Amino acid sequence: MPVQNEKDYPHADLTGKIIKCCMEAHSFLGPGFPEATYHKAVLKELRWANLEFAPERESTVIYKDGDVLDVFRPDVIVADTVIVEFKALSALNDDHISQVLSYLKATNLQIGLLFNFGEQHLRFRRLINKYYDSTKSPNLSH
Repeated sequence: MPVQNEKDYPHADLTGKIIKCCMEAHSFLGPGFPEATYHKAVLKELRWANLEFAPERESTVIYKDGDVLDVFRPDVIVADTVIVEFKALSALNDDHISQVLSYLKATNLQIGLLFNFGEQHLRFRRLINKYYDSTKSPNLSH
């Protein structure tokens, strides 16, 4: 089912707060800095917004037989609910979207946010995990 408006997204209130934090960081810094600079600024904004988050939290890719194939580290996981990925590029492409969708599938989280700080105006995409299974716990390492 296509999402018609912002409030129809899963965890709309939380993602709205995260988007606001990223907009504040981009508004203050502008484009042109390395991704790590925006990452640090957004972490400050998330902290000031009193949002629980885990930067670069190790997560695993588990194969169908239960074996761990690999580990990955999303830029930020907010409230054990939303994966947030940052880029600082001239434009996003399908590979960046695929990365977040793969992270969502591996963690069994429902929604991710992909931000690009490299353009004049902050660009972002909300991405929904079509494999999300509400009967299963998220696959998050602690």
